Amino acid sequence: MCLESSENIMDLHKALRQVSKYAEENRKHKEELKTFLSLLSHDLKSPLNHVSTFITMALAHKDLPKDVKSYLSRSLKSCFQASRIVDGVNLLSKVSLIESFEEVDLNQAVEIAKIHLQESIKTREAEILIEETLPTIRGNTFAVEYVFINVISNSLKFTKEKPVILISPV
Repeated sequence: MCLESSENIMDLHKALRQVSKYAEENRKHKEELKTFLSLLSHDLKSPLNHVSTFITMALAHKDLPKDVKSYLSRSLKSCFQASRIVDGVNLLSKVSLIESFEEVDLNQAVEIAKIHLQESIKTREAEILIEETLPTIRGNTFAVEYVFINVISNSLKFTKEKPVILISPV
């Protein structure tokens, strides 16, 4: 009976060592994936930023034929769409590998988004209004801030006149 217990304990120790080994390998793979996704998003974002800057500069010329302006405008929209996809990959590299949730104050998340977008807000002469105090939720702070940055950024990009962005709890 004692021999059987010793064998069970040895089997248990062996299994624990194996689980520890797998956990460490998993952690290393997650870190490698995070690094890869981060580098990938950076390597894709940089040329996209250059292309969109050059297209914006070209669109500033008044003597362009109407059809050329149309093609450039569509190309610029495609750059923005591709940039959003790359932002998604970058978000994936930061968020999907983080497994913790915390209390997130949505008012603070909006303020962070406004800081990130302050130049665009100023350029567009946009007004961002918070109708009433937003709640605190459980989530990933980075992801929630990213959502507000994305929504406000899209509002700024796709509104023709001076945007008034109203944020309110449902």
